[in-house]
Amino acid sequence: MKKILIIILAPIFLATCTQPDEYPSSRSTPTPIVSQSPLPTDILLPSPTPSPLFTPTPFSPVHIETRVPAPTEAISSGNANRVVELARWGDGVIGQVEFSPNGHSIVFNTSLGIYIFNPVDLIQMRFIPTDSMVLDFAISPDSKMIAVSTLDNILVLDIQNEKIIKTFDYISHALAFSPDGSILAVGTGDPWLCDQGPIHLWRVHDWDLIQTLEPKLGCTKEITFSSNGNYLAASGLVVWIWKMDEGVASLYTMSDHFDRFIKDMTFFEKNPLLPVGYRNVGGMAEVSLLRISDGSWERVLNTGTQSSDAISAVSYSPDGNFLAVSSSEGIEIWNSSSWEYIRTIAVDEQNIHSLAWSPDALNMISASSDAGLQKWDVNSGELLGSFHNFSHPIHSLAWSSDGKKLTTAIRYGGGVLIRDAGTGSLIKHLQSVSTISSLEFSPDGSILAIGLENAIVELWNTQTWELLSILEGEFGYSLTKVSFSSDGSRMAANIRGDDYTIETIMIWDTRDWSVINNIAIEGDENLLHDISLSPDGQMVAAALSVSYSPYIHIWNVDDGSLKHSFKDETLPGQKNPNNVYYESISFSLDGSTLGASSIDIFNNQNQYSVRFWRLVDGELVSMINGPTSSEKKGFTVLINHNIAWSPFNDLVSYAGADGILRLINPISGTVLAELHGHTAWIPGVAFSPDGTMIATVSLDGTVRIWGFPP
Repeated sequence: MKKILIIILAPIFLATCTQPDEYPSSRSTPTPIVSQSPLPTDILLPSPTPSPLFTPTPFSPVHIETRVPAPTEAISSGNANRVVELARWGDGVIGQVEFSPNGHSIVFNTSLGIYIFNPVDLIQMRFIPTDSMVLDFAISPDSKMIAVSTLDNILVLDIQNEKIIKTFDYISHALAFSPDGSILAVGTGDPWLCDQGPIHLWRVHDWDLIQTLEPKLGCTKEITFSSNGNYLAASGLVVWIWKMDEGVASLYTMSDHFDRFIKDMTFFEKNPLLPVGYRNVGGMAEVSLLRISDGSWERVLNTGTQSSDAISAVSYSPDGNFLAVSSSEGIEIWNSSSWEYIRTIAVDEQNIHSLAWSPDALNMISASSDAGLQKWDVNSGELLGSFHNFSHPIHSLAWSSDGKKLTTAIRYGGGVLIRDAGTGSLIKHLQSVSTISSLEFSPDGSILAIGLENAIVELWNTQTWELLSILEGEFGYSLTKVSFSSDGSRMAANIRGDDYTIETIMIWDTRDWSVINNIAIEGDENLLHDISLSPDGQMVAAALSVSYSPYIHIWNVDDGSLKHSFKDETLPGQKNPNNVYYESISFSLDGSTLGASSIDIFNNQNQYSVRFWRLVDGELVSMINGPTSSEKKGFTVLINHNIAWSPFNDLVSYAGADGILRLINPISGTVLAELHGHTAWIPGVAFSPDGTMIATVSLDGTVRIWGFPP
């Protein structure tokens, strides 16, 4: 009898060409580096104030729909070490969902940890928090242990008492227990860089390493044992299958190379055919076959959807008689013996990425960032229950000038959410099919400017939420950034010109939207990362790469003349990087200083840093080393204001790639506080207009509000 293996092919989640790094078990301490040159007396930045020793009073952050405690004290260099998390909006980005093997609970992961729900009424029974975003988990067959892979490490926990049984100091996107619970298979490698690592087979009772397998998968996306434990399969761009004999694996077969990553495998041996995920044939998506005997692919199920991306999950029923396929049409149920179509469960939200059958095969659980956790009657298609407080990764935010609205941008075309800054309640959802690269309120709060990836700026009325105007370039792709002067009379944005080789910074007079100046940046390899308009509107700064060489240029707005140019500068005693990529730039609110965050490129690993230049003479004043690239939690190119100045110019908040918010004295180059809470990269940060609170957004899908507790 032929064996069956089910796989789902998923698009590459994230890809980058940066250098792979090792993952250390400890984090480095940021190193302050300070210029030896004295500050001129005409600079308005105040002198650093020593922070007294202080132990914060424990405070439990409030959640959405609950009013954020209103601080009465502004955050400054003198009290930065007293700042705590006041609010957390959202329960993170939902991942995979499973029934526990004993059927007593539904288990699913989010970016914040592991949730355990009652399968009858979808009531939360337990939450196991993690310090970093969860990538994958596996439950032991006796339902007593759970292995959890995070961006920091792999933990094996006792589910009942949450005690750590075993820790592995590497990360994985693929975990699986053998059906008898004697082996834990772990696929290693960097999930963001698709750095292929070996597969380790660990004996559970003593945690000895049994065997190391080294398949050539591209990167390991999924591992699964067959239902009787006789086979082990791993997938990436190909599928490798091993025969298991007394805990030892020997290669049995491998598939041909596929053009997409293969994930979500279900290995059921009793079925005569091998359904394995999807491919796009003639514009139509279909679930295909993988024959274990020779690793060949063939066609099996045509779901009728127009895009292969629309098929996002497959799952066998516990008895192996039925196959569920999540597509743009809904959840399709197929007979896995005859491969006849049975029915479709209509689903309003179509971004389902995980399915789980109940042990009796009467119900199904779906997981979606749009609709959350949903329970379905398989026979009738009726929705029996749901739970939703989940989100997508968030990469940008802006605080209105009156402090009443907080807007956030959802990653990859999810639109803009406008929330009540006091409670997190949703005011408006502006839909967008394009990726949003920046958000800015006009200083009077009447306009929300949205920069899009396709060289477009949208201007929205914040009272009626009507689209007022669209400013667009002539051609090409551009991560458009927007910046207002402090009085709102001028606005700047970078927009592509008539071909890919010209990036143009345009400055408008907002009274009549006439163009004040166009500053063209020419070159075949231009890449503009961020812009900032000085508070008085007289200067505009841009962080860019010109033919792979980093620069920060500052121009006079009126005549377009170059005023300053900064490159890969360091202070005395600081190691010189091979290159620097500036991510975000920002003028201080008095216009005297420019701050810039960067990735400093070294041979072994990269360093995230922040630099501050004094603009009266162009001197580098201070420099702070943040996390290393091996400490980053996730990956994104959508960085929008990961540094923010307090209204009083004495403090800068720096949102780190390691999920830590750092409060910095820009004169001394001292990190005054490190605030933990986010489990993934923080691409955006903003001070409230009165300086009493800080807001951050993260790839973990949450908004956090920071300040002083009552």
